[in-house]
Amino acid sequence: MKNYDAIVIGGGPGGSSAAGFLAQKGYKVALFEKEKFPRYHIGESLLPATTMGLMQKLGAKELIEAQGFPRKFGGTFRWGAKKEPWTFFFYKTGDEGRKLEGNPEALYSFQVRRAKYDELILRHVQSLGVEVVEEAALAGLEDADKPLKTVLIRSKDGSVERFQAPFLVDASGRGSTINKHVGERHYDPFFRNVALWSYFENGKRLSDDKKGNIFCEAFSHGWFWYIPLSDTLTSVGVVMDRRAYDEKKHAAPEALFAEMVEKAPYVRDLLAPAKRCETAPYDAFRTAIDYSYIHSRFAKDGIFLVGDAACFIDPVFSSGVHLATYSGYQAAGAVDDVVKGRATLDAASESFENLYRKEYMVFHRFLNSFYQLHVDESSYFWEARKVLDREGGTDHDAFIRIVSGSATGGMSLFDSMPAYRENIEKGKKSLDVMVERVSGGDQNVTDEEFAQALDYIKPSKDSGHRLTVEAAEALKK
Repeated sequence: MKNYDAIVIGGGPGGSSAAGFLAQKGYKVALFEKEKFPRYHIGESLLPATTMGLMQKLGAKELIEAQGFPRKFGGTFRWGAKKEPWTFFFYKTGDEGRKLEGNPEALYSFQVRRAKYDELILRHVQSLGVEVVEEAALAGLEDADKPLKTVLIRSKDGSVERFQAPFLVDASGRGSTINKHVGERHYDPFFRNVALWSYFENGKRLSDDKKGNIFCEAFSHGWFWYIPLSDTLTSVGVVMDRRAYDEKKHAAPEALFAEMVEKAPYVRDLLAPAKRCETAPYDAFRTAIDYSYIHSRFAKDGIFLVGDAACFIDPVFSSGVHLATYSGYQAAGAVDDVVKGRATLDAASESFENLYRKEYMVFHRFLNSFYQLHVDESSYFWEARKVLDREGGTDHDAFIRIVSGSATGGMSLFDSMPAYRENIEKGKKSLDVMVERVSGGDQNVTDEEFAQALDYIKPSKDSGHRLTVEAAEALKK
């Protein structure tokens, strides 16, 4: 029986990131994936905090850049009271690193074919030392509540082997069977939606700097996504309320999709010259039903649920890959905290869950307001500010902070190590100012200095234990 420091189930973005960050820290990690990569997956529009932030930390950003994926500088929406589409561009928010729209150094991400992207990240973490085994399905889990867990893996030939580790990362997706050892899944009563999608060749592109944007159009029965995956291939999907779908679900997928396109004039125009893709795996209509949910717990007894094993939410802001990657990063940090003695298992698990749940809830709370279609984009920006409870910056800054994936992790997700150290020092000085002021120990701290310190600390306070640990580690180097 082979023993590891940690075992990861699932080779998607969540599993690969958890395994990769653990391998970076020197741990012996095995990752078991039931399929043979490359394999098809939905979730093709990524966020800057994932590609420019976490993948930079994992050492994979340059590999992603080299693939030629379309760059995504923001999003274009026909959404709300305004009849014409409106556009936002990503940029760093906060006085320490702002990049305004139109600046060539603005943040960006990519529109990706997940088969290619996921395999790229999996091979990268394999190069970091992760033992990757494909076509290896989970057959069982023994001693889930014990300090040493036994994972049963069934190989392609049908044989079953046992592997042991004190930590288990479940990144096996919405079909997880491990998560029953941690808690219960609860489906969201608000986002009871159905997605129907397929792929088209030679659809139109948005103009100029918006050509790589995701385009979303709300209409009477739901909303459409329109994602350019290459110069010619486009992912197009409709998200409908479950009740509206149930009234029409007896129609053939092609007919239902075509009926919905007729109700969305901008998507109809973009698709006017397009033809359905005839090349696998992009030649079929696919459906996902009631896919928004959250688990009652995310971590227990050394088991960490990441990605879709823990939660998923309506995809209007493309949060799926981000939440998976972010939670994999946090799970690796939690394991490292326990092994290095910086936290007990219970404390590290609680920190992981708080960080992951907080990131999820930012998207959840904001999406509830975003489905108010009788207001314009300025109201959405204002709602974003309410969700983040930010005093500094503008409403638009708050909106960008959410949709770029940096709502709770802040700019630390994007920083290089020198910049990270600089910000840590700045944060330390801000904290010193606050302590001196509230303790009455330094009468020379002005109201302006105190306000600046508070404004700097507040966006980072929700990052909690993870940021504190990383700050300490960075300053030691």
